[in-house]
Amino acid sequence: MRLTIILVFVLALLGYGGWSYYKDTQTRIMALQDTNAKLNVAVDEQKQAIDTLNKHADEQAAQLQELQTGLNQANNDKQQLEKTLRDHDLAALARNNPKLLEDKMNRATNRTWRDLETTTGAVPLPPVKPSSKPKKQEDANGTAQ
Repeated sequence: MRLTIILVFVLALLGYGGWSYYKDTQTRIMALQDTNAKLNVAVDEQKQAIDTLNKHADEQAAQLQELQTGLNQANNDKQQLEKTLRDHDLAALARNNPKLLEDKMNRATNRTWRDLETTTGAVPLPPVKPSSKPKKQEDANGTAQ
């Protein structure tokens, strides 16, 4: 009889241990599933962020390429202008025919201002033609010469 009591006690203890182990395992499984769901959401958010960053990086690369192309064109234009200015002696031209140079410079300046107005979105004014009559100059007393 004693052996039966001990055996029943040992079986009850093993049953309680198995039941406790089962309950503990189920609690851990639930906690791990919850953590796994949170991690999956975080991974999905990270993938979306990476995709967005890659898209922005591609856009910036395209913009950089466009800016580099514009810079190369501006450098080519600058070199062409420098070559033109080296090839033409503006000082000698101004001494020989100042009116011609002045008219060309005024037309180029007006064209530049119109281009600037157009580029910034303003409606350019109609071109102003310089008058062929020389203006009378006034001296310090206000009398015409």
